[in-house]
Amino acid sequence: MISVDKIKENLKLIAELTDEETEKYLPLMEAKVSVYANAEISEEDEQRLAMLAAAEVNYQIALASDGTGSVTSFKAGDVSITESNRSLDSAKTLAESMEKDCRDLAEDGSFVFRTV
Repeated sequence: MISVDKIKENLKLIAELTDEETEKYLPLMEAKVSVYANAEISEEDEQRLAMLAAAEVNYQIALASDGTGSVTSFKAGDVSITESNRSLDSAKTLAESMEKDCRDLAEDGSFVFRTV
């Protein structure tokens, strides 16, 4: 079974958070632990699931952030600058990559629509 502490350590690494900042997201980490609570896995697989959980929490944090400080569009005369929210894109890419890497552990055979 994965632990909150393992997820927390991975989240600190991925999101470059301090201990205090990481504590704010404890409920999200606890929710991820409950998802994988009954998994009978090796220590190596436990680390993979902890990294997956941390990547998913990181993505949830990025979704919830208001994007403060990031320019999305700026226009001055003929010059226009557009930039996507890179932290959100990076968090999504990491979460998707970890899902693929852990598919053998986290897949339950269910069918789900991701987007419509």
